[in-house]
Amino acid sequence: MTVVDNSAARVTASKAAVPTTPYTVISDSFDFENEDQELWWKDTAPLLLDLMVKAQYALPALGPFPRPGFQQIETAVPSGRLFELSVNFQQAASTIRYDFEPTSYLAGTCRDPYNQIMVNQLLANLQMAGKNVNTRLHYHFQNALSLSKEDIANLQKIESDLYTTQHIVAWDLKGNDDPLKMYLFPLAKSQAVGVPAGRLVMDAVGESDTNIQISPGFAMLNEYLREKELLENVYILAWDCVDHLPRIKVYIADPEVTVAKFKDLWTLGGRLKSPTVLKGLELVLDLWSCLGIPEGVRSTTELGQPEQEDGRSGLTFVFELKAGSLEPEPKMYFPLVGENDLQVANGLATFFNRLGWTEMASTYVTDLKDTL
Repeated sequence: MTVVDNSAARVTASKAAVPTTPYTVISDSFDFENEDQELWWKDTAPLLLDLMVKAQYALPALGPFPRPGFQQIETAVPSGRLFELSVNFQQAASTIRYDFEPTSYLAGTCRDPYNQIMVNQLLANLQMAGKNVNTRLHYHFQNALSLSKEDIANLQKIESDLYTTQHIVAWDLKGNDDPLKMYLFPLAKSQAVGVPAGRLVMDAVGESDTNIQISPGFAMLNEYLREKELLENVYILAWDCVDHLPRIKVYIADPEVTVAKFKDLWTLGGRLKSPTVLKGLELVLDLWSCLGIPEGVRSTTELGQPEQEDGRSGLTFVFELKAGSLEPEPKMYFPLVGENDLQVANGLATFFNRLGWTEMASTYVTDLKDTL
């Protein structure tokens, strides 16, 4: 009688049935320092891999992973998460972006109530690892706009609906030395010292570089914010951590979601008249039409207002400044939370087609469904 032991064959077959992907290979090779790092990897890596494949591409600083019943800080990252993935479309090409709020177990405690410690540690770690990270603007703006101990003591005496976020960091995945982008949230500082956030931000921007302070673009934006009484609406300051001609970006939130308000913001009340700005205005109005966004006045959660029942929010505008710029470069974030996802996806596909991005238009809706 011949006995055949098939156990080895069964084990081999079982292993072969598990698909091998970059995610599984890298996961098997990692020796995580703690459970939080492993949980962040399992939570974010599969989606990042899927986005990178669809975009045709040839995190220890996240701190503790959110658990039921444990909410460490009120983050400004959308949906309350510490990590966000997105895709940027330009010239029919896709670039993966990710941003997160560096944090640690001290964040939200009496030792670091506004999560200020970890961002400096992250920058130091990046520099020690040989990454090209210019920290000049970071420390300038941190000194001007981050909360002091006195500011924190003032805030603890009042009720506030503002998130506790001070900094978010971001990268575009373009190459081997992608520049770090930094975002600072000045509203808590504004509340603590009783000065409009826009005044604090514009003063800090002017003091960061004489060539920016004397540029026509800086003067235009400063004049517009004061004329339209929008200094209270400035809620983010961002910059590139690079050596040469960093971009500095001023973010403004506005509750009025109307074409008239959009045109006024995009042109700074008629001040911006260059062909590039006017062509951009034409394209964005076309995109607005494709997306079918209804007009109206919205609650503006970015400024600490309660969220509407339908989740909708207001406009977000960005004005990009550079040393010597003749005018700021406007950009707009469409308020899509609360809108029908399929309607938005179809609207984007239609817009891509109008731009001549036919391949992207033909796959966008399907790719989005597969990813979600």
